[in-house]
This record gives sequence, C-alpha cells and structure tokens, in this order.
Amino acid sequence: MVYTRTITSTKTFLRIEALKLQIRIALRRAMRPGSLTQQSLNGIMKGVDKQYIGWLRIYGFDYHGNARCELSLRIDWYRYQLHIGAGRTTIEIDDRWPDQTAIELNETLELFNDFVRNNGLRTEWHVAYRAGLPRSAAVINRELGFSAAKPVTWAAGKEGFKHIIPELDEMSVEFWMVT
Repeated sequence: MVYTRTITSTKTFLRIEALKLQIRIALRRAMRPGSLTQQSLNGIMKGVDKQYIGWLRIYGFDYHGNARCELSLRIDWYRYQLHIGAGRTTIEIDDRWPDQTAIELNETLELFNDFVRNNGLRTEWHVAYRAGLPRSAAVINRELGFSAAKPVTWAAGKEGFKHIIPELDEMSVEFWMVT
C-alpha cells in the first residue's frame, strides 16, 4: 500500500517578512507571559528590517542567574543578500508548517519550552548584532531602545544542535542545554 500526502495550500511571503514572522513566533511562544513588551518587539523588528540583528537568543535561567538552555535564531545576512540579488525575494510555505512556523523552529520550541518548564527556568531574550556594521552597538541600542545585557554565565558545559530552515536557508535554529 502506498500513502501520499497532498499539499492543500501554500502562502507566499517576502523573505524579510518570513524572517520576522519566525522571530515573532519564537519570542511569543518561548517567553513567559508579560516578559516581552510591545516596545521590545518593535525594536527587534526594526533591528531585523535594518539588518542589524544577527542573532536572537532566548535563554532559560535558573534561580542563580545561570543559563541552563538557549534557543537561538541566526540570520545570515550575506546569504539573504545573495537570494535578493538573484531575485528570490519571496518564499512559499505550505501546510507542513504548523501555524506558519518552520518545522525546525516548531520542534525546537517544543524542546526549549519543555526544558524551561521541567527545570523551573525564567526566560530572557538577547540580541547580538552582525559583524561589520558601520555604527557601534551603543548607537544601535539607543536607536532600537535596548540596553547592553550583562554577559551570560552558563551553569555548566552545554551541548546542542543546529538546524537550517530549508525554505528560508538564511535562518538557522539552535538549541543548547546544560546536561
């Protein structure tokens, strides 16, 4: 017996909007209620629009303030520019992406949220800017309404994995945890 799967619908997104959508989904699903302000979300979206942000990292911190896990979304702006230069300004997603969430992100979010819940962790987001920007991080922070975060200390050694989103290959999803 042969089974087949029929794709019932597809949606087309501008590449930049697809990147921003995955970041919004990660933030809304990984952060504790009330810990992400609209002002912060607006600053992050502006930072993506201006191609400042290279990484969005969401940490799970223990009661000592040490990181126990991390969900990271990385944007490769050089690959993005290659796609745009080649005229690939849009992507199509189909119903294999639950609620417009990349499969790789969806699975990693479930793992991250289970780890946070099972270990009683608090979540916090950080951004890191891509290399080679003509302005300093302090100037960009002021523009986006952010402040410098203190360095993250891990509770112990970490291990994890990285996935590239095939349909949006300028974005990768990573998960790290203390074992």
